[in-house]
Amino acid sequence: MACGTGAKWLGGLLALWLCGCSASDDAAASGVPNEVNACATKGATYVSAFKERSGGTCGSLPDLVMNIDDPAITAGKCASVTQENCVARGTACKTSADGCEATLTYMRTFAADGSSATSVSTMSMKCNDGSSCVSTYDVTMTRQ
Repeated sequence: MACGTGAKWLGGLLALWLCGCSASDDAAASGVPNEVNACATKGATYVSAFKERSGGTCGSLPDLVMNIDDPAITAGKCASVTQENCVARGTACKTSADGCEATLTYMRTFAADGSSATSVSTMSMKCNDGSSCVSTYDVTMTRQ
C-alpha cells in the first residue's frame, strides 16, 4: 500500500476500531453521532491487536494503545451506528489525512465487565496517489 501504515492518519483510523467510533470528515458530517460502548470501562486503557484476514491488501497494522476517555474516540460520525447492550455495529465510518481516505465497517462485542472486546472490521482506503487497498481484520482488545 503506497499510503503506508506509518502515516499520521493511522492513529485516527485505528481509533475507529475502538469502541465503535469514528474520526470525522465531510463525507460523514451528516451521519449519526458516536458513543463509547456502554460496556467499555470508563477511564481504562485498552490494547488492540489486529490480525488481517487472508486476501487483504492493506497489510498488517501495529497494536494500538488508547485510553477510552481520549476525545478521538467519540469524534466524528458514521453513516450508521447501532449499539445494543455490549454490541456495536458501524457502517461507512470515514477518516482522511495525508491524501488518503479510509472507510470502515465493523461489528464489535465487549465483555459485559469491560475487560475485553472482539471485532470484525473491514477497511477500504483510497489515496490521492492512486493507491488503494481493502482488508478485513479480526481485532482483539484487552483492558490494561
